[in-house]
Amino acid sequence: MTTYPAGIPARCNRCDKVFPLPKDRNGGGFNGNAARLQQMCLCPRCGQTDTHWIYASDLIATIVSFRESEMSRALQCASDEIAAKAAQ
Repeated sequence: MTTYPAGIPARCNRCDKVFPLPKDRNGGGFNGNAARLQQMCLCPRCGQTDTHWIYASDLIATIVSFRESEMSRALQCASDEIAAKAAQ
């Protein structure tokens, strides 16, 4: 059994939309591309309470998006620092 932390993307069985887990949930390990949650949670998009899914592709997309936003912030900080030094 694996504990999936709050905030990671889960996919609804009914509407197939991705939503962040509202709190930590237990589930099975990945069997190929997906893991099934073993505890119920509510999909905020359609209201279905079920044992939804965690997909590897959704996790990867979230990680890539996070890394891109972190890189963007780092580049902006570096740019601001260079501009500040140039203004001195």
